[in-house]
Amino acid sequence: MDRRINKTKQIMKEALTTLLEQKDIRKITVKELSQLANINRGTFYLHYMDIYDMVDQLGNEIINEISAIIEKNNALHMGAFYIPILVKIVEYLNQDMRFCKVLIGPNGDLGFLEKLKKTMMNQTYRTYKNVQLNHDQTFLRFLTCFLVSGGIGAFQEWINEGCLTPLPDVIAPCEMVIANGMNNL
Repeated sequence: MDRRINKTKQIMKEALTTLLEQKDIRKITVKELSQLANINRGTFYLHYMDIYDMVDQLGNEIINEISAIIEKNNALHMGAFYIPILVKIVEYLNQDMRFCKVLIGPNGDLGFLEKLKKTMMNQTYRTYKNVQLNHDQTFLRFLTCFLVSGGIGAFQEWINEGCLTPLPDVIAPCEMVIANGMNNL
């Protein structure tokens, strides 16, 4: 993608982040975002249909990157060690933590976490489905739901506290529960 397009999109994203820190997404207008980003509205509409489309596209970029990280770092091929995968995901999110905070915050996209959860559940379920575990598909579906929901919940708590706890201290309890539980499967 052209550097100018990237720069324009980054400026719009920064303006959106600032506005989401101040108010609900439903109260943000294209005019307001364009003024803050110092672009004209036509430039905004070259890239997005509306504010919701912008948030959706930005959220999808995050979800796609997380999916790629999970695919590339399959825990079952790493001896069921989830810490490296979780660290890579959080490192990626940490590159743009300010936006991530507003995206999952009270003014952000309420559907983002649900889309993220669904994507991660599908990916994790596919992984476990291909492994010979002595359990049926229903068991694997609920196991996947538990693992993904717990991981997202821990991440949300970490974000809500302002990322004060060192990352290894956030991930270690998750790893312990997952690793000990997986050894019993």
